[in-house]
Amino acid sequence: MEHSNREATDISPKKQILELLFNSTYQAIILHTLLAVGLAWLHWEAVSQSSIVAWLVLLGFSLAARAILYKFYKHTPKPDASYWLNRFRGGVAATGLAWGAAPILIYSNGQAGMEEFTFYSFVIAGLCAGAVASPGVNMGLLVKSTLMRIKTPI
Repeated sequence: MEHSNREATDISPKKQILELLFNSTYQAIILHTLLAVGLAWLHWEAVSQSSIVAWLVLLGFSLAARAILYKFYKHTPKPDASYWLNRFRGGVAATGLAWGAAPILIYSNGQAGMEEFTFYSFVIAGLCAGAVASPGVNMGLLVKSTLMRIKTPI
């Protein structure tokens, strides 16, 4: 686990939650990347490759933004918990929107079969279940993250 540059006396519950959330950022980025590559690989022959690439770029930008946000947070000597929690929520919401955009970008042309759509559904279900375990320590974050993924019309 990475050591933080925070003072040991700074133990407010909100700041502890913030540390927990930000410390899981790289694991989340790796997980999202692996799932996205798996989804793209499975769909590569079934749907338009340009739509898959467009979706991967969109997801990649949201994950890169979260990584940059993490770096800025870690280099802030005494971060304001509310400010950084809102930034973290924004990053999670952007990633959720990117996942939610997959049906629009990948499945809208009608080329994908039931197998591809079923796999996507399982990936989304797994991501939402994971949201309960990690960002679930913050109810607002859990709700936003889950709604962004499942709200998109299919």
